[in-house]
Amino acid sequence: MGIQVTLNPSQSTYVSYGAGGNNYNGNDWLRCGVQSSTSTRYITLIQFNLSAYVNAVVNSAKLRLYSFDDGNVWRAQTTILAKRNTGAFTASSVTYNTMPASTDAGQASCTASGYDTWYEWDVRQIVQAWLSGTANYGLTIIQDGLTTSRGKVFTKSGTYAPQLVLDYYWPVRLAASQGGISKQVLNMMIAPAAGPINKKVIGMKIASAAGPINKTVF
Repeated sequence: MGIQVTLNPSQSTYVSYGAGGNNYNGNDWLRCGVQSSTSTRYITLIQFNLSAYVNAVVNSAKLRLYSFDDGNVWRAQTTILAKRNTGAFTASSVTYNTMPASTDAGQASCTASGYDTWYEWDVRQIVQAWLSGTANYGLTIIQDGLTTSRGKVFTKSGTYAPQLVLDYYWPVRLAASQGGISKQVLNMMIAPAAGPINKKVIGMKIASAAGPINKTVF
């Protein structure tokens, strides 16, 4: 276990195929699925600011959305995908006609069957890609197959606002030192502490090699 943090979105909204030019950012909920026909498809867009965690190593990353009851259509069981966006969006202006494309690479799946409960997607692969240099344009949350009369409505703000729950650690670089053969530190986890340097090492993995550990952490 590394450092744990729970983040709320920097922006989130949804778009509608049936009203391709409309923006729904003013609504305090997020729709995902198909209501009465394929012309009423809803897709959620969501983004988290991860600039403080660039180059971190992710142990786990869970997207969590809270579903509430918005009528019988939204109670049916359905599978919902979380996909990485390949282009930018702005919640205050995006519409179905202008929403970004997304990729299947690293996509996460969740089967949602009820309401008034949290649902989770394992987005570790996507988040690690972002922290390793892939542009973070957020996620598309879309029903798998866009089946008629299947979907969910999620809370957008307040106590049950969307969450990204991270468990991560900072990799430690080691400088070669003078002297004999030394051991290689493969993995080190650092616990948070006050101050820029005052950190506590909570885990270390060392490769087999002759001689004592002889490295300088910087």
